Amino acid sequence: MNAKIRNNHIYLVKDGKKQEIVEYPGVNVNFTGEGSEVMVHEGAIFKKCSIFIHDFSKVEIEATNPFGIRETLIDFGSVSAYNTLVIKRGCSIGQGTISIGNEHYLSVVVGEDNMWSTGVTLRASDGHIILDKKNGRLINRAKPLIIGKHVWIGAGATILKGSIISDNSIIGSKAVVTKKFVEENVAIAGNPAKIVRSDVEWQRDLLLDG
Repeated sequence: MNAKIRNNHIYLVKDGKKQEIVEYPGVNVNFTGEGSEVMVHEGAIFKKCSIFIHDFSKVEIEATNPFGIRETLIDFGSVSAYNTLVIKRGCSIGQGTISIGNEHYLSVVVGEDNMWSTGVTLRASDGHIILDKKNGRLINRAKPLIIGKHVWIGAGATILKGSIISDNSIIGSKAVVTKKFVEENVAIAGNPAKIVRSDVEWQRDLLLDG
């Protein structure tokens, strides 16, 4: 890892203070550049997760839901710099991929108490270049991603660059989200995703628990 040699750091945040650590259980941190840091708050639970973080970038993951974050890849690519991922407290992820790389100054923010199923993908960048054939202008710049508080994302859903998902929303299985949704308490589904129902709310309880 050679974190200190390249001025990279992993921190445990406890009682508002951070202390440098070498590793954190359940997550393999791979520094592929310099000047980056990963901050994990006490109470974060991981299982078989990996982080690949490049130059001058930052990951901060607050205490998770007891289910934790499982089998999830966080990938900053190999040519990007000054990118940020923040996952707020109380979240759970069944399995997913969060891609933030190949452009600079990108940010992905995940609000409190998210619940993601398996096969969820977030992409803040297309990863490869698309040009206007007439003038050679780049037409697919990356854009930040914002996931609100208390969002349930179904299995196989994909959230693409520039998307904003409002608080208390539900994203249906295999939905492809490509735009901003500002109305709260909505169910969003389809490809491309659209609002299919308003004035909904969801709970973590299983149906048979009710």
